[in-house]
Amino acid sequence: LVEGDTDGSGAYDANLNRIKSLGTPTATTDATTKTYVDALVNNTALGPSATGLIGTGSVTSRTLADRWGEVKNVKDYGAVGNGVADDAAAIQAAIDAASAANGGQVFLPEGTYRVLTIIEVKSNVAIVGVGRGSIIRAEFAVATNRIITSSTSVQQTNVILRDFSVDRTHVNSQHGILLGGIKNLLIDGLYIVGPASPTVTCGALGISPFDAYAAVESENVRVSGCVIEQSNNFG
Repeated sequence: LVEGDTDGSGAYDANLNRIKSLGTPTATTDATTKTYVDALVNNTALGPSATGLIGTGSVTSRTLADRWGEVKNVKDYGAVGNGVADDAAAIQAAIDAASAANGGQVFLPEGTYRVLTIIEVKSNVAIVGVGRGSIIRAEFAVATNRIITSSTSVQQTNVILRDFSVDRTHVNSQHGILLGGIKNLLIDGLYIVGPASPTVTCGALGISPFDAYAAVESENVRVSGCVIEQSNNFG
């Protein structure tokens, strides 16, 4: 339409024109301001005191923050996954947050998560990646006998490790996953890789659900669908 023209049915070209002094809309066809829309979105979905949204087919109003928070994405806690940054603290923070919320899933998006300190699993937490592309790579400053572990003094329950890789090819990375004292443990679909050279020595274990230093024994343990390469001794 040319500026100022109508198309014969009442449509108007609003180019370079403004509609001002809009009030609170009362009908679905009413126009309103950006300020009103922004406030409505924040109040119902995004803001700190949001009232929440009701999903299609559901009956309970929930905020987007609550929904997003059900899965603890390690990148939301500061992990980078570029193979350069030290992501240990971020991964541990996500695990701790899930445990503090009485359990949940910690998600490892595709990437290489370089860790300089040991990762400790906790009760009611599932650590889940996207497969071999989600890599936890340890690069310890001194020889360290485990990359992922659990408490040796306090029994943990309901722990899941699924669909990610553990890279222990670094000279100071010894055992891969060394756990103990866990009741109801599932380790599924992990890929553990050690040094490619037979002249490079590291810890013997790729995965062990039993830790000799644990005060209580593990029970109800299942390990399935895992691949362990170059363990330098046994899997």
